[in-house]
Amino acid sequence: MMNEFPPRVSESLDSMDAFDNSSVNFISNEFLDKFDVNDFDGISWVDVAGAVDNFNFEKDVDTMHNALGNILGDTLDDYKNNSETTFPDFQEPFDELVYPKGDPDAVCLSKRDVDLLQPDTYINDTIIDFYILYLKNKMKEHEKARFHFFNSFFFPKLAGMDKNAPYACDGKLAFQSVRKWTRKVNLFEKDYIFIPVNFNYHWSLIVICHPGEVDNINDKEPEKSLKLPCILHMDSYKGYHSGLKDLVQSYLCEEWKERKKDTCREDLSSRFLNMPFLPVEVPQQKNSYDCGLFLLHYLELFLDEVPSDFNPLRITKFSNF
Repeated sequence: MMNEFPPRVSESLDSMDAFDNSSVNFISNEFLDKFDVNDFDGISWVDVAGAVDNFNFEKDVDTMHNALGNILGDTLDDYKNNSETTFPDFQEPFDELVYPKGDPDAVCLSKRDVDLLQPDTYINDTIIDFYILYLKNKMKEHEKARFHFFNSFFFPKLAGMDKNAPYACDGKLAFQSVRKWTRKVNLFEKDYIFIPVNFNYHWSLIVICHPGEVDNINDKEPEKSLKLPCILHMDSYKGYHSGLKDLVQSYLCEEWKERKKDTCREDLSSRFLNMPFLPVEVPQQKNSYDCGLFLLHYLELFLDEVPSDFNPLRITKFSNF
């Protein structure tokens, strides 16, 4: 099911700038001198990672079918011989699939979900969550600890979409609403945190990079830091999901305060509230329904190219990432 903000919070989010150049104030004036947003003009992931300008989404949907087929066993094979369409059609009903079995975060897939992989169709939150889990489970076991993947239900809870008066940028309320999600995981021990975002019938991707490094950053020479705390936003319909910056920054600040109750310094809170929020220059969708596929492909390519250390100030056109 697609999630949509109630009008009040949607208007509130749309009224805020996703990347307000005039308000960037990360740590110090020295940082601003180094981090000139007017010159920076966003991270061009296409140039840096060598990604193609346009994705072959027919191939991508086939990949998802193959992923489903690997789990469903021979179920998909019966339909791969259908030469009339590139997209196998699950005409026969099948029992709901739980993937991965025994996982507390498992996804339950039905035929109705799989049918959404047909052309010109929005994919839903179940498919999004399934493929994120699939990508996670393809990773080597020792690498998984570097990442945290929230599912599609996290952001609606974070933004208070289930409330009569949603909190578009109230970090305290946002934290209170999702604190059970992170009770057993320390986000500040992770290199990268992924948040799929859906509202107004559109998907985009938030990537929080090195949040635990706020305590170590050199605010006078941030370009020398191997790991720079920042928030990346990958949106296949640029500008449609504006207003996420304050919400994510303030939530991270409150999460940090909870983790560091006895040692949290006021200057560190300020660092979170001014953490760079960077709209990434990524390939854009050319229709009204492929946003979910773009999100998954962004994530897939990011995981393929992800470095152990990331600092956008150190990126050049010769970088591998």
